[in-house]
Amino acid sequence: MKHAWFLLCAAMLFPAALFAGGSRESGTDTDFSSLDELKEFATPSLDENAIERAVNSQAPADIADGAGEAALLSRERMRQKEELTVDVEKAVGLAREYNLSLKSSQLGLVKKRRALSTVWNSFLPTLQVSTTLKRMNEAPTSFDFTTFSAYELSRWNQSFGVDANLYLNLALFDGITATRLNYESGLVDYEQARKQLERDVRKNFYNLLLMQQNRDLFVQQIAAAKDRYDQARINYQNGLVPELTMLSARVAWENLKPTLESMDLSYDQALSGFKMTLGLSQDTELHLDGEISADPIALEADPLIDQYLTGRLDIKSLLYNLKNLDVQRRATISQAFTPGLTVGWSYDPTMNDPFGGDYFNSDSWDQQSGMFRITVAMNLEGFLPGSKTKVELAGIEDDKRSLRLSLMQAIEGAEMEIDSLVKQLNHSKNSMDSLKLNIELADQAYRMAEEAYRAGSRELLEVQNAEIELNNAKYELLKEKYNYVTGLLDLEYALNTTLDKIKEGNDE
Repeated sequence: MKHAWFLLCAAMLFPAALFAGGSRESGTDTDFSSLDELKEFATPSLDENAIERAVNSQAPADIADGAGEAALLSRERMRQKEELTVDVEKAVGLAREYNLSLKSSQLGLVKKRRALSTVWNSFLPTLQVSTTLKRMNEAPTSFDFTTFSAYELSRWNQSFGVDANLYLNLALFDGITATRLNYESGLVDYEQARKQLERDVRKNFYNLLLMQQNRDLFVQQIAAAKDRYDQARINYQNGLVPELTMLSARVAWENLKPTLESMDLSYDQALSGFKMTLGLSQDTELHLDGEISADPIALEADPLIDQYLTGRLDIKSLLYNLKNLDVQRRATISQAFTPGLTVGWSYDPTMNDPFGGDYFNSDSWDQQSGMFRITVAMNLEGFLPGSKTKVELAGIEDDKRSLRLSLMQAIEGAEMEIDSLVKQLNHSKNSMDSLKLNIELADQAYRMAEEAYRAGSRELLEVQNAEIELNNAKYELLKEKYNYVTGLLDLEYALNTTLDKIKEGNDE
């Protein structure tokens, strides 16, 4: 009995020890013996259902459906070595599932959703339990009225305390509104991150296709250069051309090989970055299935701006920031200029001589200051000239003005961006028609030069120039198709819509 208070203290310290302890993840190490160990540490070890429980049906579908499994980042998938063929849509699907940056955005949204789903805890009281063992410097005295004599009490006292408080103010409701807006703003931010990732994946996919097809054209150019060298060598052996002609053809052929190696290196580097974006292992043998196909459509900037500009995600994000400032202003006013209600209850039994008393005897305990209380209080600081509250409110108004200027700047920038994209797309559309004609003419000129060279009436340099012009024409058309396709992707992102809806709007 004498040491019961030690047991109580230990019981109170146990939860703190429980939360403070844990596995290695409760702390951050800076030294790792291997790369695999570092990667294992970096991979979140979350409960598979933790995120799914925190997100309800209001969240985007790709978060709500299997979000717990997706958030684990599938370390096995990241390490998997395989041969994989993807088209553009499959590449986008892989990026949605395994891209690390998007996973980070999802987890941030889950955190905001959790805060919204538990916002009711603003109305939970603060609850505290305590125990105090104290020794007085001077021994207290008491008076016995039965004997009319004073006597000394023990210098040792032990007390236990339970204290509960609930604070209510109008600002609590503004805090709930702010939590809801924070989640809705998070949905916009996540949607923006997801659509930007999808756009970038598609653009990178088509860029790799452009590099592949450019390489194919260059390989054809090398093959033609080798054929010319073989023809020059035969002509030289037959005494039809001098040795210089044969050597010039050989030099022209050999000079193309280093360029091909540089093209391969650039492609490998771009492909490695693409694998990283998709969340694939660098050992994955990735093949692309697709082509750069442009289907030009009629576009006008003004109708697109009028119809879609207000739905842009960056505009929505700024509007949510303005709403948050309004809520912050209301919360500041409620906190400073309306009274607050505090409801409290406390219980603090105290025992004299805890080492010699009887813990389970109610007569051994006296309550010193336990009570039920209701307090209404109001802070008058906000009414004073130049107070912190008034300065804070003035600062919020300045922030709103600044944010409105940012909103206007964003609107003007969006109008300019959409107008520029439409002009670039229309330019590419017109250029493709001219480039198709250029290819026909360059192909005809090359065939004529090749036939004349074989007949001995043209120099090798003329054939090389004709071939260069043909390959340049083919590449320019291919590049213009790429510019058109990626321009449409940029336009979709800038309008926050799809190409099908843009076409539907044109049909109407």
